[in-house]
Amino acid sequence: MAVNYQKETGGECVIVRRSGPWRETDGLDGIGVEGFARVRIEVTANVLECIERSTEGVVYEPLIEIHASGVVRDFVGVCGLGRLDGELICQRGERSERPARVTALGDSGGKLVGVDITQLRSPLHFERVRKLSVFSPDVESLYDSACSFDRLAAWLRRRQLSGPSQHQHQSTPREQAHWFRDLYEAMGSNAVPASTRAAVRWCYALLEHESIKPRRTPSRSTSTQRRRLFSREAVESIGRWLHRCVGYGQRPSRALVCWLIATTGVTIWSAQHSAVDSGAAGWLQRGAEVLLSPLRVLRLGYGSTPELLGGPALDAIAYLVVGLPFLFFVVSLREFFRSPLSRRPSTL
Repeated sequence: MAVNYQKETGGECVIVRRSGPWRETDGLDGIGVEGFARVRIEVTANVLECIERSTEGVVYEPLIEIHASGVVRDFVGVCGLGRLDGELICQRGERSERPARVTALGDSGGKLVGVDITQLRSPLHFERVRKLSVFSPDVESLYDSACSFDRLAAWLRRRQLSGPSQHQHQSTPREQAHWFRDLYEAMGSNAVPASTRAAVRWCYALLEHESIKPRRTPSRSTSTQRRRLFSREAVESIGRWLHRCVGYGQRPSRALVCWLIATTGVTIWSAQHSAVDSGAAGWLQRGAEVLLSPLRVLRLGYGSTPELLGGPALDAIAYLVVGLPFLFFVVSLREFFRSPLSRRPSTL
Protein backbone atom coordinates (compact mmCIF):
# COMPACT_ATOMS: atom_id res chain seq x y z
CA MET A 1 0.00 0.00 0.00
CA ALA A 2 1.54 3.32 -1.05
CA VAL A 3 1.05 6.71 0.57
CA ASN A 4 1.96 9.52 -1.84
CA TYR A 5 2.61 13.14 -0.83
CA GLN A 6 1.90 15.99 -3.20
CA LYS A 7 2.48 19.68 -2.50
CA GLU A 8 -0.24 22.06 -3.59
CA THR A 9 -0.81 25.78 -3.20
CA GLY A 10 -2.59 26.57 0.05
CA GLY A 11 -1.38 23.61 2.07
CA GLU A 12 -0.33 20.02 1.98
CA CYS A 13 -2.46 17.45 0.21
CA VAL A 14 -1.96 13.83 1.20
CA ILE A 15 -3.26 11.30 -1.31
CA VAL A 16 -3.93 7.83 0.05
CA ARG A 17 -4.45 5.37 -2.77
CA ARG A 18 -3.62 1.85 -3.93
CA SER A 19 -0.51 0.91 -5.85
CA GLY A 20 -0.80 -1.89 -8.36
CA PRO A 21 -3.79 -4.14 -9.05
CA TRP A 22 -6.61 -4.18 -6.54
CA ARG A 23 -6.98 -7.18 -4.30
CA GLU A 24 -9.81 -8.05 -1.96
CA THR A 25 -7.44 -7.87 1.01
CA ASP A 26 -6.25 -4.35 0.15
CA GLY A 27 -6.94 -1.80 2.83
CA LEU A 28 -5.47 0.21 5.68
CA ASP A 29 -5.87 -0.46 9.37
CA GLY A 30 -6.16 3.24 10.04
CA ILE A 31 -5.48 6.82 8.93
CA GLY A 32 -4.72 9.57 11.43
CA VAL A 33 -4.85 13.27 10.60
CA GLU A 34 -4.31 16.25 12.94
CA GLY A 35 -4.81 19.96 12.30
CA PHE A 36 -5.29 21.68 8.97
CA ALA A 37 -4.44 19.18 6.22
CA ARG A 38 -6.11 18.00 3.05
CA VAL A 39 -6.37 14.25 2.75
CA ARG A 40 -7.66 12.46 -0.32
CA ILE A 41 -8.70 8.86 0.34
CA GLU A 42 -8.99 6.33 -2.48
CA VAL A 43 -8.72 3.16 -0.43
CA THR A 44 -10.62 1.21 2.23
CA ALA A 45 -9.63 2.23 5.75
CA ASN A 46 -10.89 0.54 8.88
CA VAL A 47 -10.49 3.69 10.98
CA LEU A 48 -10.13 7.38 10.13
CA GLU A 49 -9.23 9.58 13.11
CA CYS A 50 -9.32 13.33 12.61
CA ILE A 51 -8.12 15.62 15.42
CA GLU A 52 -8.58 19.38 15.69
CA ARG A 53 -5.60 21.62 16.38
CA SER A 54 -5.72 25.07 17.92
CA THR A 55 -3.23 27.67 16.67
CA GLU A 56 -3.24 31.19 18.11
CA GLY A 57 -6.82 30.77 19.31
CA VAL A 58 -8.06 29.47 15.94
CA VAL A 59 -9.25 25.86 15.68
CA TYR A 60 -8.41 23.97 12.50
CA GLU A 61 -9.80 20.61 11.49
CA PRO A 62 -8.70 18.33 8.63
CA LEU A 63 -10.33 18.54 5.22
CA ILE A 64 -11.11 15.07 3.90
CA GLU A 65 -11.89 14.04 0.32
CA ILE A 66 -13.26 10.53 -0.16
CA HIS A 67 -13.47 9.50 -3.79
CA ALA A 68 -15.57 6.77 -5.32
CA SER A 69 -13.13 3.98 -4.41
CA GLY A 70 -12.68 5.26 -0.86
CA VAL A 71 -14.43 3.66 2.11
CA VAL A 72 -14.04 4.62 5.77
CA ARG A 73 -15.56 1.96 7.98
CA ASP A 74 -15.26 3.89 11.26
CA PHE A 75 -14.80 7.67 11.44
CA VAL A 76 -13.65 9.25 14.71
CA GLY A 77 -13.15 12.94 15.51
CA VAL A 78 -14.15 15.99 13.48
CA CYS A 79 -13.46 17.09 9.92
CA GLY A 80 -14.75 18.99 6.94
CA LEU A 81 -15.73 16.97 3.89
CA GLY A 82 -14.40 18.52 0.70
CA ARG A 83 -15.80 15.64 -1.32
CA LEU A 84 -17.77 12.47 -0.58
CA ASP A 85 -18.24 10.05 -3.44
CA GLY A 86 -17.35 6.98 -1.40
CA GLU A 87 -18.53 5.93 2.06
CA LEU A 88 -18.02 7.58 5.44
CA ILE A 89 -19.38 5.61 8.39
CA CYS A 90 -19.24 6.31 12.11
CA GLN A 91 -19.84 3.18 14.16
CA ARG A 92 -20.85 4.70 17.45
CA GLY A 93 -21.88 1.32 18.80
CA GLU A 94 -21.64 1.06 22.57
CA ARG A 95 -19.12 3.88 22.95
CA SER A 96 -20.19 6.48 25.49
CA GLU A 97 -18.50 9.35 23.67
CA ARG A 98 -20.28 11.43 21.10
CA PRO A 99 -20.16 10.50 17.40
CA ALA A 100 -17.76 11.97 14.91
CA ARG A 101 -18.74 15.37 13.52
CA VAL A 102 -18.72 16.86 10.05
CA THR A 103 -18.45 20.66 9.81
CA ALA A 104 -18.74 21.06 6.03
CA LEU A 105 -19.99 19.05 3.07
CA GLY A 106 -18.60 19.47 -0.42
CA ASP A 107 -19.56 17.80 -3.70
CA SER A 108 -21.25 14.59 -2.72
CA GLY A 109 -22.92 11.52 -4.10
CA GLY A 110 -21.80 8.86 -1.67
CA LYS A 111 -22.89 7.46 1.69
CA LEU A 112 -22.88 9.31 5.00
CA VAL A 113 -23.83 7.11 7.96
CA GLY A 114 -23.83 7.63 11.74
CA VAL A 115 -22.18 11.07 11.70
CA ASP A 116 -23.14 14.17 13.70
CA ILE A 117 -24.21 16.78 11.11
CA THR A 118 -25.49 19.48 13.50
CA GLN A 119 -22.61 21.80 12.58
CA LEU A 120 -23.62 22.03 8.93
CA ARG A 121 -24.91 25.58 8.52
CA SER A 122 -24.54 26.82 4.98
CA PRO A 123 -27.59 26.41 2.69
CA LEU A 124 -25.12 25.04 0.16
CA HIS A 125 -24.42 22.10 2.50
CA PHE A 126 -28.10 21.19 2.53
CA GLU A 127 -28.23 21.30 -1.25
CA ARG A 128 -25.43 18.72 -1.27
CA VAL A 129 -27.33 16.54 1.19
CA ARG A 130 -29.91 16.02 -1.58
CA LYS A 131 -27.26 14.37 -3.77
CA LEU A 132 -26.15 11.76 -1.24
CA SER A 133 -27.08 8.21 -2.19
CA VAL A 134 -27.44 7.24 1.50
CA PHE A 135 -28.06 9.80 4.25
CA SER A 136 -28.35 8.33 7.74
CA PRO A 137 -26.88 10.78 10.29
CA ASP A 138 -26.59 10.12 14.00
CA VAL A 139 -30.13 10.53 15.38
CA GLU A 140 -29.08 11.04 19.00
CA SER A 141 -27.05 14.14 18.12
CA LEU A 142 -30.15 15.62 16.45
CA TYR A 143 -32.17 15.04 19.61
CA ASP A 144 -29.32 16.43 21.75
CA SER A 145 -29.30 19.70 19.80
CA ALA A 146 -32.98 20.30 20.62
CA CYS A 147 -33.61 18.49 23.91
CA SER A 148 -32.02 21.23 26.03
CA PHE A 149 -35.50 22.79 25.82
CA ASP A 150 -37.14 19.52 26.96
CA ARG A 151 -36.20 19.35 30.65
CA LEU A 152 -36.96 15.68 31.23
CA ALA A 153 -35.14 14.54 28.09
CA ALA A 154 -32.20 16.83 28.85
CA TRP A 155 -31.94 15.42 32.39
CA LEU A 156 -32.03 11.84 31.14
CA ARG A 157 -29.46 12.51 28.43
CA ARG A 158 -27.08 14.21 30.85
CA ARG A 159 -27.04 10.98 32.83
CA GLN A 160 -26.38 8.91 29.71
CA LEU A 161 -23.55 10.99 28.28
CA SER A 162 -20.07 10.85 29.76
CA GLY A 163 -19.43 14.57 29.97
CA PRO A 164 -20.57 17.90 28.54
CA SER A 165 -21.39 18.34 24.93
CA GLN A 166 -18.43 19.08 22.71
CA HIS A 167 -20.48 21.52 20.71
CA GLN A 168 -23.33 23.72 21.89
CA HIS A 169 -25.16 25.99 19.47
CA GLN A 170 -25.57 29.58 20.61
CA SER A 171 -28.54 30.12 18.31
CA THR A 172 -32.11 30.80 19.38
CA PRO A 173 -34.91 28.20 19.26
CA ARG A 174 -36.36 29.96 16.20
CA GLU A 175 -33.05 29.74 14.32
CA GLN A 176 -32.66 26.08 15.22
CA ALA A 177 -36.25 25.40 14.13
CA HIS A 178 -35.44 26.93 10.74
CA TRP A 179 -32.33 24.72 10.55
CA PHE A 180 -34.40 21.56 11.06
CA ARG A 181 -36.97 22.78 8.55
CA ASP A 182 -34.24 23.31 5.93
CA LEU A 183 -32.76 19.90 6.71
CA TYR A 184 -36.14 18.21 6.26
CA GLU A 185 -36.62 19.93 2.92
CA ALA A 186 -33.10 18.90 1.87
CA MET A 187 -33.85 15.23 2.58
CA GLY A 188 -36.74 15.48 0.14
CA SER A 189 -37.85 12.14 -1.28
CA ASN A 190 -34.47 10.47 -0.74
CA ALA A 191 -34.39 7.05 0.90
CA VAL A 192 -33.82 8.06 4.53
CA PRO A 193 -34.38 5.92 7.65
CA ALA A 194 -37.74 6.50 9.32
CA SER A 195 -36.00 7.24 12.61
CA THR A 196 -34.16 10.17 10.99
CA ARG A 197 -37.29 11.74 9.54
CA ALA A 198 -39.16 11.30 12.83
CA ALA A 199 -36.29 12.89 14.75
CA VAL A 200 -36.16 15.91 12.44
CA ARG A 201 -39.93 16.46 12.62
CA TRP A 202 -39.97 16.07 16.42
CA CYS A 203 -37.07 18.51 16.90
CA TYR A 204 -38.76 21.03 14.62
CA ALA A 205 -42.06 20.77 16.54
CA LEU A 206 -40.27 21.17 19.89
CA LEU A 207 -38.24 24.19 18.78
CA GLU A 208 -41.26 25.80 17.12
CA HIS A 209 -43.12 25.38 20.43
CA GLU A 210 -40.26 27.07 22.29
CA SER A 211 -39.92 29.88 19.75
CA ILE A 212 -43.56 31.00 20.06
CA LYS A 213 -43.84 30.73 23.83
CA PRO A 214 -44.93 34.07 25.29
CA ARG A 215 -42.26 35.64 27.45
CA ARG A 216 -44.17 37.16 30.32
CA THR A 217 -42.96 39.61 32.95
CA PRO A 218 -43.93 38.98 36.58
CA SER A 219 -47.10 40.73 37.71
CA ARG A 220 -48.55 41.07 41.21
CA SER A 221 -51.99 42.09 40.00
CA THR A 222 -54.56 39.33 40.55
CA SER A 223 -56.72 40.49 37.65
CA THR A 224 -53.72 40.49 35.30
CA GLN A 225 -52.75 36.99 36.37
CA ARG A 226 -56.34 35.79 35.84
CA ARG A 227 -56.44 37.25 32.32
CA ARG A 228 -53.16 35.57 31.50
CA LEU A 229 -54.39 32.23 32.84
CA PHE A 230 -57.36 32.19 30.46
CA SER A 231 -55.70 33.92 27.51
CA ARG A 232 -55.44 32.29 24.09
CA GLU A 233 -51.69 32.05 24.48
CA ALA A 234 -52.06 30.16 27.76
CA VAL A 235 -54.59 27.74 26.27
CA GLU A 236 -52.33 27.13 23.27
CA SER A 237 -49.35 26.62 25.58
CA ILE A 238 -51.24 23.99 27.59
CA GLY A 239 -52.31 22.22 24.41
CA ARG A 240 -48.79 22.21 23.01
CA TRP A 241 -47.41 20.96 26.33
CA LEU A 242 -49.85 18.03 26.27
CA HIS A 243 -48.90 17.44 22.65
CA ARG A 244 -45.25 17.35 23.73
CA CYS A 245 -46.03 14.63 26.29
CA VAL A 246 -47.11 12.30 23.47
CA GLY A 247 -44.14 13.17 21.27
CA TYR A 248 -45.90 15.65 18.94
CA GLY A 249 -47.33 12.67 17.10
CA GLN A 250 -43.83 11.75 15.89
CA ARG A 251 -42.34 9.52 18.59
CA PRO A 252 -44.28 6.30 19.24
CA SER A 253 -42.19 5.57 22.34
CA ARG A 254 -43.43 8.69 24.15
CA ALA A 255 -47.05 8.04 23.28
CA LEU A 256 -46.65 4.42 24.41
CA VAL A 257 -45.19 5.52 27.75
CA CYS A 258 -48.09 7.97 28.25
CA TRP A 259 -50.56 5.20 27.39
CA LEU A 260 -49.02 2.88 29.99
CA ILE A 261 -48.87 5.61 32.64
CA ALA A 262 -52.52 6.51 32.01
CA THR A 263 -53.44 2.83 32.20
CA THR A 264 -51.65 2.45 35.55
CA GLY A 265 -53.34 5.54 36.97
CA VAL A 266 -56.83 4.55 35.87
CA THR A 267 -56.29 0.97 37.10
CA ILE A 268 -55.42 2.21 40.59
CA TRP A 269 -58.35 4.65 40.45
CA SER A 270 -60.68 1.85 39.38
CA ALA A 271 -59.49 -0.34 42.25
CA GLN A 272 -60.74 2.30 44.68
CA HIS A 273 -64.25 1.89 43.26
CA SER A 274 -64.34 -1.85 42.69
CA ALA A 275 -62.11 -4.20 44.65
CA VAL A 276 -59.61 -6.20 42.64
CA ASP A 277 -59.41 -9.96 43.06
CA SER A 278 -56.58 -10.96 45.34
CA GLY A 279 -53.28 -11.82 43.75
CA ALA A 280 -51.35 -10.59 40.74
CA ALA A 281 -53.76 -12.26 38.33
CA GLY A 282 -56.57 -9.96 39.42
CA TRP A 283 -54.46 -6.85 38.94
CA LEU A 284 -53.29 -8.05 35.53
CA GLN A 285 -56.86 -8.67 34.44
CA ARG A 286 -58.00 -5.23 35.60
CA GLY A 287 -54.98 -3.59 33.97
CA ALA A 288 -55.67 -5.41 30.69
CA GLU A 289 -59.30 -4.22 30.77
CA VAL A 290 -58.16 -0.63 31.19
CA LEU A 291 -55.37 -0.94 28.62
CA LEU A 292 -57.72 -2.32 25.96
CA SER A 293 -60.66 -0.10 26.84
CA PRO A 294 -60.07 2.20 23.80
CA LEU A 295 -60.48 -0.81 21.50
CA ARG A 296 -63.70 -1.81 23.24
CA VAL A 297 -65.06 1.72 22.96
CA LEU A 298 -64.29 1.62 19.23
CA ARG A 299 -66.05 -1.78 19.07
CA LEU A 300 -62.83 -3.43 17.96
CA GLY A 301 -62.75 -5.83 20.88
CA TYR A 302 -65.08 -8.49 22.12
CA GLY A 303 -67.58 -8.24 24.94
CA SER A 304 -69.33 -5.30 26.49
CA THR A 305 -67.56 -2.11 27.50
CA PRO A 306 -66.38 -2.56 31.11
CA GLU A 307 -67.41 -0.17 33.84
CA LEU A 308 -64.14 1.22 35.11
CA LEU A 309 -65.31 3.75 37.69
CA GLY A 310 -68.97 2.85 38.18
CA GLY A 311 -70.57 5.87 36.52
CA PRO A 312 -71.08 7.05 32.92
CA ALA A 313 -69.46 10.45 33.53
CA LEU A 314 -66.40 9.08 35.34
CA ASP A 315 -66.05 6.22 32.88
CA ALA A 316 -66.05 8.72 30.01
CA ILE A 317 -63.18 10.57 31.69
CA ALA A 318 -61.28 7.31 32.14
CA TYR A 319 -61.79 6.35 28.49
CA LEU A 320 -60.55 9.80 27.45
CA VAL A 321 -57.46 9.66 29.67
CA VAL A 322 -56.48 6.22 28.33
CA GLY A 323 -57.78 6.67 24.79
CA LEU A 324 -55.97 9.86 23.81
CA PRO A 325 -52.44 8.46 24.35
CA PHE A 326 -53.56 5.31 22.51
CA LEU A 327 -54.72 7.36 19.50
CA PHE A 328 -51.47 9.33 19.47
CA PHE A 329 -49.55 6.05 19.62
CA VAL A 330 -51.36 4.85 16.50
CA VAL A 331 -50.85 8.20 14.74
CA SER A 332 -47.16 8.23 15.74
CA LEU A 333 -46.64 4.78 14.25
CA ARG A 334 -48.18 5.96 10.99
CA GLU A 335 -46.03 9.09 10.94
CA PHE A 336 -42.92 7.09 11.81
CA PHE A 337 -43.33 4.80 8.81
CA ARG A 338 -44.93 7.33 6.46
CA SER A 339 -43.28 7.50 3.05
CA PRO A 340 -42.02 10.90 1.89
CA LEU A 341 -43.83 10.24 -1.39
CA SER A 342 -47.17 10.51 0.39
CA ARG A 343 -49.48 13.02 -1.22
CA ARG A 344 -50.19 14.62 2.14
CA PRO A 345 -48.36 17.97 2.27
CA SER A 346 -45.39 18.26 4.61
CA THR A 347 -45.93 19.91 8.00
CA LEU A 348 -42.51 21.55 7.97
